[in-house]
Amino acid sequence: LKQMYAGHVDDVIRVLVPGGDQYSGNHIWILVDDDIDITNTEEVLWAVATRCIPEHAVKVIAGTAVWQLDPRISPEDRSSPDKAGRKRYSAHNLVINACRPYEWLNDFPPVAVNSPELRQRISTKWKDLFEGI
Repeated sequence: LKQMYAGHVDDVIRVLVPGGDQYSGNHIWILVDDDIDITNTEEVLWAVATRCIPEHAVKVIAGTAVWQLDPRISPEDRSSPDKAGRKRYSAHNLVINACRPYEWLNDFPPVAVNSPELRQRISTKWKDLFEGI
């Protein structure tokens, strides 16, 4: 997410996480800045560990519609044929904001990355330690 204004992350959450009677196959959402490769689990978890401020960034969205076969539905409700298609099922969604806070976006510490040359020298010098990793 490339944050364009204060509250941008909250606007994205409102669009992504359906409420009411909209169905979604996702129930855990992690939002990251545009410098994070969302296909790289390590980068996403790194963003959660270094950018998430839990008291502001973790939200539970209650009452999102789900299918009857969602594993989060109790066995009694899930297996009852008389309720099939006649009952609204709901469960909660978890949203984790792993973006840098917009208010101090420009003051946030930069990512520390070693140069490719230094990484190569370290790899060469300590190759026995890094073997198999």
